Amino acid sequence: MKAIKKIKYLILALAMVVSTNSCTDDFAELNTNPNQSPDLDIGFQFARALLQSSDNRFEYWRSNLIYPTALAQQASQTWWTGNTYGLNDQWTGAWWGTYYTGYGKNLVDLINRVDPSTDVNTLSAARLWRAHLFQRLTDLYGDAPWFEAGKGFIDQNFSPAYDTQEAIYTDLLKEVTEAVAAFNDGSNPVAGDVIYSGDLDKWRKFGNSLRLRLAMRLTKVDPATAQAEASAAFAAGVMESLDDQPVMFHDDDRRNGNSAVVQADHFRLMEPFVEYLKSTNDPRLSIYGGVYDGGDLTATPPANFLGMAVGAQTNEDGIAQIQLDHFRPNDVPYIHYRYVEVELLLAEAALRGWIGTDPADHYANGVRAGMDMWSIYPGNPTVASADVDAYLLANPYDNGSFDASMESIHMQFWSSMFMNGFESWANWRRTGIPVLTPSDHPSRTISTVPRKMPYPVRESGDNEENFRQAVARQSATGSNDLSGRVWWDSE
Repeated sequence: MKAIKKIKYLILALAMVVSTNSCTDDFAELNTNPNQSPDLDIGFQFARALLQSSDNRFEYWRSNLIYPTALAQQASQTWWTGNTYGLNDQWTGAWWGTYYTGYGKNLVDLINRVDPSTDVNTLSAARLWRAHLFQRLTDLYGDAPWFEAGKGFIDQNFSPAYDTQEAIYTDLLKEVTEAVAAFNDGSNPVAGDVIYSGDLDKWRKFGNSLRLRLAMRLTKVDPATAQAEASAAFAAGVMESLDDQPVMFHDDDRRNGNSAVVQADHFRLMEPFVEYLKSTNDPRLSIYGGVYDGGDLTATPPANFLGMAVGAQTNEDGIAQIQLDHFRPNDVPYIHYRYVEVELLLAEAALRGWIGTDPADHYANGVRAGMDMWSIYPGNPTVASADVDAYLLANPYDNGSFDASMESIHMQFWSSMFMNGFESWANWRRTGIPVLTPSDHPSRTISTVPRKMPYPVRESGDNEENFRQAVARQSATGSNDLSGRVWWDSE
């Protein structure tokens, strides 16, 4: 019932909201004030930004699936360049373009207009959401406009500087910490809140969980900050159950961007992913995929599933495709931050001695969350509690050494992040888990697994000087290609 109410509110908001890119009868009035759009209701504006974060097939097909998901070797299609390490500027640049011209700009405008004396909770939630979406962008591209971004209308700055990822991460940590601290139970509720329906405790947990994720990204480049921020996030209170997850419920009018891709492209599970799930007798394999014949699901048992080979552009009989009953309907929910991720990151933090808890407990909580989370999907795919217990018994936390423990934790991370290529690929770049064999396709543009997306080519003309400086700082070849690394992914 709550999901239906959310969708009805969204439809109302979308019917009434004025897009910052559209024409308006009040243009003359708006044009008299170059700094803000005073007549746009903040609730409608925030609801729109929240919905747009997961309803667009274009960027989820390209920025989540074609590249990151294929690069993490979880799923692919015969023509996806992420499996062959080819370059397609429109596809690699999809998240950049959508963020800067869409919800990123919308959120900057909203944050600029909100009065903190009356709507501090809306301001805090918007700051958290902007940080959440921008972390994806900087994790894909590295250095990027942050401090000056989205302010062409506000400050008339049309050539924003590319900030270093180090500076961006420092500020993102500040943003989420300040935003969580600013929530006020006595102030107005979060306007347009179609994620948590005004529950400030859940917004706080989400913000602290973002802080945890940001912190753990820094383990290779700044372990001292990683430790301090991770322990502080845990002490402040992160997500504690599946109920704390930020979920967007979709419907026939505003479908999930991922499910819209599945409706157009019945892609395949990749061989490394399938073989690992088979080797651990993972009950999620039949939730993730199935073998189809002419569009009909066959009775092929998961033990007989085949996966698409890395770099392959041909199909064989028996290759498992994405499970249509669970991932194709319009009302597939979108979980922006999975509780399983929180528990597995805490397992690593505990392993490192940064928090005073047992990593094995967090590992077990993570495994269970990763099994149980799919029950809200169409068809209610459920793993029985006894089957989870059996899986944990057969695949226990390995405390034999630091490396063995890390492998236990992050193979579970990889197994649980299906359809979230953003986090699958980012976590692999940080941890090196799982070990991936690069594609050997003859058309590949790089011989190792890519670790960074190139900037959109149009940036070389629209923002040339800042673009060239950013390329020079990050590219291994001095070119805008797949050869670079982001700052936190140091060698």
